[in-house]
Amino acid sequence: MRIAELLAELEQINRDDIEAAAEFGPLELGPRGIEVRELLCVDRRTRFAPSPQIREFYAYAAWWRHCSVQLEWREPSATEVWISRDPVRDMIAADTTPEALTAGGLSPSSVALFALDDPNAPFERAYFVFGDREEPRVLYAGSEVSIFDDLAGYLESWIESLS
Repeated sequence: MRIAELLAELEQINRDDIEAAAEFGPLELGPRGIEVRELLCVDRRTRFAPSPQIREFYAYAAWWRHCSVQLEWREPSATEVWISRDPVRDMIAADTTPEALTAGGLSPSSVALFALDDPNAPFERAYFVFGDREEPRVLYAGSEVSIFDDLAGYLESWIESLS
């Protein structure tokens, strides 16, 4: 399934979740048709060109504030400000310590933070993990740690958990 189709399904699930919208506010989406040229890694120096799935993801909407999952998918142009906040910086430092989230650890020069629940007290988050593949893996951490082969797998997981 294409990324835009998965996002359209997630958008509809969020819009239909009246209870979550009443409690947390309605789904909000950023501008559509945005072209992302690069993603900043958490080391604040390394940049990666977006993969085809990531380009399609940000073209659908530059950012999302979900009601159903209480998670924000952030616009890449805001990354530097976002990862400079003390609580987020502390979370990243802990996440990139050897053995913290994965057996091999995460290298700050190969991960880009793209989702976070609360920048003042971060708990749930997701990273793009770049390597030697065309599509980066997605690592989600919160009450559990999950690693997805690509962005499509991550989005499919959200659809399955919300349906």
